[in-house]
Amino acid sequence: MLEWRSWLEELAALFAESAPDVDAEAGEEERRRSRERGVAPVVALVVERTDAGELWRAARARTLTWYLESTGMAAEDAEELADVVVDGEFESWVAPDAEALGKARDIIGEHGA
Repeated sequence: MLEWRSWLEELAALFAESAPDVDAEAGEEERRRSRERGVAPVVALVVERTDAGELWRAARARTLTWYLESTGMAAEDAEELADVVVDGEFESWVAPDAEALGKARDIIGEHGA
């Protein structure tokens, strides 16, 4: 239970760091840039926690969905986009390289553009 709580607290801190400005003037462009910047740290944290092992695929999709939702994206859109990124750019049992992360960042950054 403590390990799970620690994981959720780490995610909450990371999401807060990567969150777009909640100011009413922050537009969709700022949210897209924020989402784009947050992909690598979120994925890196999942890799660290799972060692890109057996639970890697499900953990990265769920965590990426939560991250996207935390930036104001609708839950359904967040889940769909996370699935596109995970299925298209990341492999099972393999930590993503810089190229895969770059492609994931681009896909998320272009969403809604």
